[in-house]
Amino acid sequence: MSKEIETKIVVSAELRKLLIEQSTAIATLKRVLINFKKLPKTNQTLPKITGRLTNLEDQWKTCQALHVRILQTVTAEEEKTIPYLVEEEFFTAEDAYLEAADYIRDEIG
Repeated sequence: MSKEIETKIVVSAELRKLLIEQSTAIATLKRVLINFKKLPKTNQTLPKITGRLTNLEDQWKTCQALHVRILQTVTAEEEKTIPYLVEEEFFTAEDAYLEAADYIRDEIG
């Protein structure tokens, strides 16, 4: 019988808090385009569209700020093991932001 080795990633309480905040911020960011597409065309007025774009941009700024704080907090060892960094989730979020921003801006005309 082989023994399975369980790998546990131990992080500081501050880093854990930041990662949870970032996970929530990215999930919210990814929902912006989905929710915008659900908005009936009759409700897509210029004020609503620009409001959605402003909310998207604010959410992206939050993600950027949290990413910087994560990078300032993480150790070199943690940087190699934390899925958020290893899987480059920030850059996936950036792609989602750019896609949503382009789509919403196209709707403005």
